[in-house]
Amino acid sequence: MKKLVKKPSSKKEATEENKSVVMIACVNNSGSCSEYRANTMFGMGWYLGVNNIKAASGTWDQHPISLARNTAIKTVLNTKVKSEKGEEPAYQYSHIFFIDSDTFPQNPSLIAQLLNHDEPVVSGWYLSRKNPRIPVILKIVDEKYPTIPEIIKDTIKFPKWRPVRLTELMTMQKDNKGLITVDGCGAGCMLIKREVFEKLEEPYFYEDSQRPYSFGEDLFFGLNCKLHGVQIKVDPNAFCGHLSWGIIGQQHMAQFIREEIQQMKQQQVFQPNQNKPPVQVVKQAE
Repeated sequence: MKKLVKKPSSKKEATEENKSVVMIACVNNSGSCSEYRANTMFGMGWYLGVNNIKAASGTWDQHPISLARNTAIKTVLNTKVKSEKGEEPAYQYSHIFFIDSDTFPQNPSLIAQLLNHDEPVVSGWYLSRKNPRIPVILKIVDEKYPTIPEIIKDTIKFPKWRPVRLTELMTMQKDNKGLITVDGCGAGCMLIKREVFEKLEEPYFYEDSQRPYSFGEDLFFGLNCKLHGVQIKVDPNAFCGHLSWGIIGQQHMAQFIREEIQQMKQQQVFQPNQNKPPVQVVKQAE
């Protein structure tokens, strides 16, 4: 397997490159950390280790899931990692990587892949459990946003939003790193830099327990970032499976895209003159 992190050419360069210390945080939401999940976390930690990147892992089994995420973040912010010899100075965690108990990265190099982008917030992506034909990538429709305290006080003020269609995602404009900018996405395979939490308001994640389908904790995090000038990037090449009636994975992608294109044709919203026609995306997904 090809290493994603280049080998340092000097001792000084090695010191500069090895500053990353990642907490791999499994969020269970009253579920369980299965043997498969434990092996996945070990594999990702091992891959970071062979690339000279320090990592630790932990699980947070709390409900609602926003509580689990916020507790994990507090742990990262308040914990120092001892050096290998137990000497001072101890390390601070530089990143937290969220992996949920129902998300399945395709390979152990995922965290290293996201680290290489060097973004404040960068994420993989996956399909929805409730509607597996829709990515868990979200767009805020309203142009004006309430403040975080206003939303906490009255959740009905949360701005209107919609999910991004699968064909829409495949044709979104990418930056020079091959990443797309989104308003919000599922946090089940998301890498966040420590300094992001210095800019955001607490709670970092929050969900409407009275109206569970109004917005999720991950979209709230996206709005929190948006209000404080933090962009969320998604790597289209960092696809993860999502557990539902089975693992919704890449093997279903081509079928879902074909069905969506057919539906768009029937509704007369199909645009054949797009820069990247969906038919090409279908071939890439096969």
